[in-house]
Amino acid sequence: MINIRYLENEEKINIRPLYEKTFDDSKEFVDYYFDGPVYDNDVLVLENEGEILSMLQLVPKRMVYQGDICLVHYIYAVATDENHRHCGYMEKLLERAFDDLTKKGEPFTYLVPVNPAVYKKFGFRVAYLKPKYKFKQEPCQMKVYHPNKMDSVILTGLSRQILTSGYDTYLVHDEAYFDQLFTMLELEKGYLIYHMEGEKLTGYTLVTADGEIFESLFRIQPPEIVPTGYTPWVMVKNLREDCRVGRMCINDET
Repeated sequence: MINIRYLENEEKINIRPLYEKTFDDSKEFVDYYFDGPVYDNDVLVLENEGEILSMLQLVPKRMVYQGDICLVHYIYAVATDENHRHCGYMEKLLERAFDDLTKKGEPFTYLVPVNPAVYKKFGFRVAYLKPKYKFKQEPCQMKVYHPNKMDSVILTGLSRQILTSGYDTYLVHDEAYFDQLFTMLELEKGYLIYHMEGEKLTGYTLVTADGEIFESLFRIQPPEIVPTGYTPWVMVKNLREDCRVGRMCINDET
C-alpha cells in the first residue's frame, strides 16, 4: 500500500541506500551528510509496505527576501528507485511538499535541477544563472587551505556588503553559512582565495582540489579569474500570488 509521510529522525538513515545509488557524491561527503546535516531536514518519502521508493528533502534556509529575512525550504536530493520510475511517485511527493510549504506561508521554494525541463511542468522557472569562471593565472597569494572561524567572520562582513548592494533575494551569508561551506571545502580538499586590490579586500573564491570554482563573490572582477558563461542553476516555484523574487544569488547545493 502506497504511503507518503515524513521520516522521524531515527529513520532518516534508511534513505542512505537510495541516496548512494542515485547521486555520485564521495563517501566522505555521504558519511558527513548522514552523520549530521540530514537531521536538520524534513525527509519526505513515498513507500510501499515499508520500502522507500521515492524521496525528497526540504532543507531550511534563511533567505533575504524583499528586504526581510524569512525561512524558505530548498528541495534537495530528489530521487526515485530506478525500478519504480515513471509511476508518478515524484509528482505526488512534490505536490505534498508544495501544499505543506504553502500552509506554512512560505513565499517560494527552490531547487537546483539536473535537468531543468523536468521541473517546468511543476511550475518551476529558472531564476538564477550561475556564472562560470576559470583561472586566467594560478593565484599565488592569499590562498587559505584550512579556513577557520576568523575567515567566517571576515567573509560574513564582506558578503553582506556585496549582496545587499547587488541582489534582492539571496541566502543569508552568516558565520554558520561559511562554517558549513568550509566543512565542505575540507571534504573536497579545496581552498579559499582572498581577492585583493592593493590592501583592500574585494572578494573571495572557493575552489576544489581539482581547480573547480564552486562559489565566487566579489565587488570588482579579480584579474586572475575570467568569466566563461552561465549555467541554469536555481529554479523557483512561487507558493504565494504576491511572490516577487528579485535579482537572486544562490550558489550552494546543500
